[in-house]
Amino acid sequence: MLIYHALLIGLTALGIPLCRKRGLSERQSKALLRIYLLLVFAAFFVIAAIREGTGYDYNLYAQWYERLIFDDYESVSAWSREKGFAVPLKILTVITLDKQPMFALISFFIAAGTVAYIYRNSNCACVSVAAFISLGFYYNSLNFMRQFTAAVIVAFALSCVASKQPVRFLVLVLFASCFHFSALLALPFYFILKIRMNLAVLSAYGVITVLSLVFSVPAIEFVTEYFYKGYVPTESVHMTVGLPATYTVIFALPFVPLFIFREELIKKRALNSVLINAYFFGLYFEILGMKHSVLSRFALLFFIAPVLALIPDAVLMVAQKTKDRFGGAKGKGRLFPVVTLAAFCVYAFTVNAILLSVNYNGVVPYETIYGGGGSGSYDVN
Repeated sequence: MLIYHALLIGLTALGIPLCRKRGLSERQSKALLRIYLLLVFAAFFVIAAIREGTGYDYNLYAQWYERLIFDDYESVSAWSREKGFAVPLKILTVITLDKQPMFALISFFIAAGTVAYIYRNSNCACVSVAAFISLGFYYNSLNFMRQFTAAVIVAFALSCVASKQPVRFLVLVLFASCFHFSALLALPFYFILKIRMNLAVLSAYGVITVLSLVFSVPAIEFVTEYFYKGYVPTESVHMTVGLPATYTVIFALPFVPLFIFREELIKKRALNSVLINAYFFGLYFEILGMKHSVLSRFALLFFIAPVLALIPDAVLMVAQKTKDRFGGAKGKGRLFPVVTLAAFCVYAFTVNAILLSVNYNGVVPYETIYGGGGSGSYDVN
């Protein structure tokens, strides 16, 4: 558990000076940002790559790799797993029979994609990193590796909604579906996410959420007749058991300032309009996950982009607003952005502690290939 706290505190503290940028030229800021994100990448990658038995799904992925060693390419082509996941790993089995390079390879692409998105879209990298870790997304990446790879690609696709690039959006979503078919769910959201969030729209979404909860079982029964047939809503444990409401509350809290300051955030950049909607739909699937736990995994498709790009904008906006409203004297005015960032850090550290205290996704204890370890597993279709 200590390593996760150190990861959050260390990377956040290291990145705070970059958020201020005082006395730095744009070139210097960019150079320091690249160095910082390289350190973030290294930390994310190494911790994930050398783990052993950490995460509920670790053993299942290890078993898949062992199966790929003995399956021929014809068998792999008939495999139900996505080919973007299965084929590269089958090729890897030709190079090594050790399962650990598989975890290193997947960790490399997840960490690289996350850091690349922060570099391209975040206005305060340390807040992006803190939010990503504290809200549990780094821990998710240690478990739902296929889904998470797809979700990172979808995060890039969401930018195409704001820039009105439907072909690029389609290509990215189809590419993401090579790693997990659930990415196809994002396709209709090219149009849905264009809807500008306001009180009337939020009210309508609220009604849809309630109706979805009420009629979830018949809706899922219809869907599982054709897709994900193993998830029968009256039999599968992932359908009959829901997640604790604590997780939903954790994700709901950031949505409050995002909605309140939506107009200012949208004025800052058009992408934020899309990301506010995306955050809501991530929250929507978290709410459904309280009844059917597996549905919360769809939230990954919508949460990653706003967590990495929108939450930093919101923190910076609140800091500026408090400075403008209560700043007064010059020295006093400088204090309010620091207080705002400190308040966010307290929230992040508290949430991180809560998730680790309940062993979120089985990431506690953290074990490495140098110290042994083991963990249970369950189906991750």
